[in-house]
Amino acid sequence: MFRAFAAIASDYPGVLLGLATAVCVLASAATIALFRRAQVSTATGQTIWLGSAATVGGCGFWAVHAILMPLYLPGVIAGSD
Repeated sequence: MFRAFAAIASDYPGVLLGLATAVCVLASAATIALFRRAQVSTATGQTIWLGSAATVGGCGFWAVHAILMPLYLPGVIAGSD
């Protein structure tokens, strides 16, 4: 596990890795909170809470992707010049 973390940490600047980690944790916590809210709701409310949870989770994880992917350099040439 530490080898994987070291490989990730060496590829990205610390500030952006920290930002992405914070966004991921907050999005996960919000998604779990919305799912728990859906569990105690009525049928109509449950649909709304589940839709909200899916939206928050998807947007949060997409934001992590958007923060880190522009910085990723795989070391492989993707096209020919």
